[in-house]
Amino acid sequence: MTLVHEMGHYVAARQLVKAWKFRADDRAHGNFWVARLETRAGYALAYIGLLLFLGIMTHDLHELLSTMTAPSR
Repeated sequence: MTLVHEMGHYVAARQLVKAWKFRADDRAHGNFWVARLETRAGYALAYIGLLLFLGIMTHDLHELLSTMTAPSR
C-alpha cells in the first residue's frame, strides 16, 4: 500500500469515530442546523429542479442510445 492509501484509511477511521460519538443536542454545535423556512424551501426547490433535470437528461440519453445500432461483425 502507498502512504496516500494508508492515510486515507486513517482519515476515514477518524471520521467514523467522530460520527459515532456525534450528539446532535450538543451545545457546541451552536445554530448550525437552524435555518429559516424560506431557506429550506429554496434548497428543496433547487434539489427538485436538479432531480427533474437529471431525470429528463437520463431519459433523453436512453432514447438516443436505444436508436443507435451495434456495429456489424
